[in-house]
Amino acid sequence: MTAAKSMKPILVTAGDVVALLLFAAIGRQTHAESNQFIAILSTGLPFIISWLTVSALTGLQRPQPFKRWIIQTVTWAPLSALMGLALRAIWLERTIPLTFAIITICVTTFALLVVRVAVSLRTNKGDA
Repeated sequence: MTAAKSMKPILVTAGDVVALLLFAAIGRQTHAESNQFIAILSTGLPFIISWLTVSALTGLQRPQPFKRWIIQTVTWAPLSALMGLALRAIWLERTIPLTFAIITICVTTFALLVVRVAVSLRTNKGDA
């Protein structure tokens, strides 16, 4: 296993966290809310917790064939987003608007896919 491939789980986990924090930061910016790191973290944390839990339970942080990795991400990311929305609703003690839920599911799934493509491109350099 090459050094880059052995780093794949670390790279994808770090990328996932950054992607979900960017989602939170962009969302807060869109709604003219505070962009202090603690505010971004409190917004993103429910999604980070749910994704890291789902991805650990489903093996999405481990190296696997690219096509399978993408299919599993598309399968599990929406469930994780729903779990994150539920955690956020509990945290805020309020319901989550349907439009926010739909946007969250689509954007977080896309962001997690981008991470997997980027990590695959990075770790597969030099492979035949």
